[in-house]
Amino acid sequence: MRFAHTVTVLALPIAILASSSGADQAASTRGPRFERTPCAAEVVAEERIECGTLAVPENRRKADSRTIHLPVMIFKSRAAVAAPDPIVFITGGPGNSNVAGRGEQVVDAIYSALHNPQAIPYIPRIIANAAAGRFDELTELVKGNQGPSRFAWGMRYSVWCAEESPFEDPRRVASQTSPALGLGGIDEGTATAAACRAWNVSPAPAVENEPVSSQVPALIFAGEFDPDTPPDWGRQLLETMPKAFYLDFRGRSHGAGFGACGAQIAAAFLRSPDGPLPVNCALTLRGADFGLSARPKR
Repeated sequence: MRFAHTVTVLALPIAILASSSGADQAASTRGPRFERTPCAAEVVAEERIECGTLAVPENRRKADSRTIHLPVMIFKSRAAVAAPDPIVFITGGPGNSNVAGRGEQVVDAIYSALHNPQAIPYIPRIIANAAAGRFDELTELVKGNQGPSRFAWGMRYSVWCAEESPFEDPRRVASQTSPALGLGGIDEGTATAAACRAWNVSPAPAVENEPVSSQVPALIFAGEFDPDTPPDWGRQLLETMPKAFYLDFRGRSHGAGFGACGAQIAAAFLRSPDGPLPVNCALTLRGADFGLSARPKR
């Protein structure tokens, strides 16, 4: 899915270079001007992006205001005929980049919706409408997914870069995150290889990447639509943990066992790991009602 938009200019508040020279003061009276420079951030080669600085008065109400230089990126439409109304989401704030990710933000919004059992039934309609050029629901979904991150990124980078990244195949990752794959090639991983190199933590011992092999009873919960730890991962644990009990929560997502039903089952398991478990509350769960996507939005 590709959006056709007109040229969009984004001012990035990553650096503002101010000067108070006489030449700059004189330039402020001549109006804004754009000066092309190399891009400060890595950009996708296939995108039509121009980088530079925009020279503008610091205070337009003052005739003698000094000139400041704002780093900007100009995203040009990839369409033969650009639509007149660009769709750009600028998030900003702690934990978020102020650059419009466009397709990346769409994928991230769908990914986040997969964590919400109430939103999952409507995802097919949102995608179908967007494919037909009706972006209202998708726009709401993307906007609702913006804001400061709730993650402790220092901890996440330290764990991922020590326990996951060292065991990944860089070539396989590159093939799965290729721009040629469109939205399907967007990287939803916690950290890129480049980020982990910069984070510079020691890799975990190789045993960290080996499957757990144990005869100890274990309780495994899985959510049907979990995009982080999908049900198949839980089922694979049974190969090396023969005394484990696997339970799939229909219509649920990540953290499926967090709730009254999961708590009841977990408490019974702790009291008697080898005894029968009260799983009826999980087995009678309704799956996602995708018929809701067939209904028009109210």
